[in-house]
Amino acid sequence: MSKRSKIFSILVVVLLMLGAFSSIAFARYDPPTYQPARFAEDDATNFVLTSAVYQPKGPVFTFQVNGHVNKEDLRTAVFTTSSKTYKLNCVQTSESVVICTAPKSTAGMSGVIYVAGFGVWVQVPEVKDSPQPTNF
Repeated sequence: MSKRSKIFSILVVVLLMLGAFSSIAFARYDPPTYQPARFAEDDATNFVLTSAVYQPKGPVFTFQVNGHVNKEDLRTAVFTTSSKTYKLNCVQTSESVVICTAPKSTAGMSGVIYVAGFGVWVQVPEVKDSPQPTNF
C-alpha cells in the first residue's frame, strides 16, 4: 500500500469519525411535552378563563367548566413560561367552577396554563398595594 493511499485511508476514517461525532454533539434537545390544547366539541369538556386576580395567597385563576373533570387532571395543572414550569394548586369548587392558585413568585409573568389538556395564555396579575383604612 502506497504512502498516498495510507494517508487517504486515514483521512477517510477521521472524516467518518468526525461525522458521527458532530451528529451526537449537535443532537437536538426536545424539551418535555405538555398536553396540547384541545378544542371543544359538541359533548366535550371545555375550560374558559373567567378571572385572574392577585389575592394574599397568590395569583388566582377562575375557570368556567363545561363537562367532566377528574382529580388527576387538576393535580397535573401547570403554568409554563418560556424558561420554567410551575405547579398549580387547582380545586373544583362546584360542578362548573375550577379555581387554580399559582405561586407568588409568578406575579407579573406571562405564559400558558395547562389544565385538563386545555391551554390558555395568561398574564399573571401583579401584587397590588391594598388601600389602608384611614382614621378620621
